[in-house]
Amino acid sequence: ITVRPDGATLQSGGQTLGFTADFVTNGANSCSTAVNWFVNDIQGGNATVGTINPSGLYTSPAAVPNPATVTLKAVSVQDATKSDTASLTITAPPPPIAVDVKPDSAVLRAGLESQIFTATVTGTANQAVTWFVNDIQGGNATFGTISVGGLYTAPANVPNPSVVNVKAVSQADSTKSDTSPVTIIAGRISVTISPA
Repeated sequence: ITVRPDGATLQSGGQTLGFTADFVTNGANSCSTAVNWFVNDIQGGNATVGTINPSGLYTSPAAVPNPATVTLKAVSVQDATKSDTASLTITAPPPPIAVDVKPDSAVLRAGLESQIFTATVTGTANQAVTWFVNDIQGGNATFGTISVGGLYTAPANVPNPSVVNVKAVSQADSTKSDTSPVTIIAGRISVTISPA
């Protein structure tokens, strides 16, 4: 019996990998190709080391076992003295991608002020983000604009509503984003007394 693949790597958390048990027989003798599967000498495996079904489909455990390398064994049903093993290393999945925009909020005067926003992306080497204002890429004259570098410029007039949302979306995973609210207030306040 030869078990394949050998020396593979699989992430924890319910990932699957199919194993096969290949048989070599001595000439005309018939041989049953049925096998019993074991993980670390546990038939069918368990939640700690992963499980394997009768067809050879292995499912990784929720967490990386200790040690991280497990042994898959196929034992012939016809002759239990015939078996083979393969090693499988379980690794942790990469950390999820997350985006964090700073500052968390801002208050700016219409037509006068701007604010630089920064976005930190974790879980990937790709730090690039796409900036939006109220879900408009780059913003517009009504809600304010934001550059590719994160410089937000308030609109000339207070929008309605007066709070707009600056959002950074990860270019590595467009489902990951973070938002900071910006409150736009009147740029200039004047008081007139009448009659003079």
